[in-house]
Amino acid sequence: MISHSHKFIFIWIPKTGGSSIERVLYEYGLQKYGPSGKRNRRVFRPVRHRKVKKLRRIREFREHWDGYFKFTFVRNPWDWLVSRYHSSRRRRLRYWAGKDEPFRRFVLDGGWRNRSFQQSFYDSIEFNGKIDVDFVGRTETIEADFAHICSKIGITAKLPHVNRNLARAADYKSYYDDNLKGAVASIFSKDIKTFGFKW
Repeated sequence: MISHSHKFIFIWIPKTGGSSIERVLYEYGLQKYGPSGKRNRRVFRPVRHRKVKKLRRIREFREHWDGYFKFTFVRNPWDWLVSRYHSSRRRRLRYWAGKDEPFRRFVLDGGWRNRSFQQSFYDSIEFNGKIDVDFVGRTETIEADFAHICSKIGITAKLPHVNRNLARAADYKSYYDDNLKGAVASIFSKDIKTFGFKW
């Protein structure tokens, strides 16, 4: 998402609170109107869940990249996988074959990967070997971090909770044994080291 009125770019990594953030920031983003005078929501669809490298190839983003406030959110990878798993069960996405697939297999077989997320949070926001955003928020502290973002871009807003998943257990740790915990630590080692995630 890009806003010219408030000079920001939001890089949306899946399952990090992006639906809630978009709900608030949509009205400030780039708008286009069709013949009926209605806003065209499709303006944002093509750039959801795009990596920084791909966004930089889009002229609208590239021309304002250095001058706008760029932000994203990341999430504890053990918790993120649980959220991703239940989202996949609910939506039965094409990249995941079975609704009744156990969580362990979903993690180890890479059922959480798709075109919008292949490897790591770092990979989503990296450019030329460096993190290429101005602020990285945490889903775990989303309200405080979003308040900081609002102060930077000059708006006042309260963040709603969109896409709340009631099917999952509250404690992500209950989904793991020691072996699966270690496997995730290995898969997401770059993110754990870069962002300081703890089990």
